[in-house]
Amino acid sequence: MLRHKVRRPNTSSHDIAGWLYADVFLALMIVGVGSSVVVRQVIPSDSVLPPPAAASAPWFGTVSCREFAIRIDARTADDSDAVLADVVATAMNSEIVARGWSIDDTQPALVIVLGGFELYESAGDGDMSARALRTRVRRIVPEFANVEMRTGGSRSAVVNDERVDVGNNGDFVLVVYLLHSGEIEQECV
Repeated sequence: MLRHKVRRPNTSSHDIAGWLYADVFLALMIVGVGSSVVVRQVIPSDSVLPPPAAASAPWFGTVSCREFAIRIDARTADDSDAVLADVVATAMNSEIVARGWSIDDTQPALVIVLGGFELYESAGDGDMSARALRTRVRRIVPEFANVEMRTGGSRSAVVNDERVDVGNNGDFVLVVYLLHSGEIEQECV
């Protein structure tokens, strides 16, 4: 007589833990994707909005897709904090006025600091110098204190569909996106 052994499936706690981990990961991915939905809210210009009094208070507006560049050469970057802060504030206020917006209703939303580098250097060298300038500018320009700031190393960049030369080591370009509390007429592509 032939006997057949009945084999039980080999289920170890490692197998169960792996499936449990996969299920938890899938659930977190679904929650993460679901929470990243962006809602665009149009705020009419005649509405009454609270002024941006405190840095921690929420401030509502629309981020303009039309960025602009603030060029900082090596001599200005090496100058005093007051001179550098004045160059940045003057350029930002000039751009806001040129757009026909109120300075009180506009603030920076995102700043990308690009650092130049020499031909024998790499983009990483430009990024390292951009990080140092980012720390300094965040400290001396009050409008940048609570703004998202990113860095990068580059020899040139396209800003608002125009090529901007960043320059060599010690030269910088700040690419600024503005947040405006009124209506914005713009065409974003």
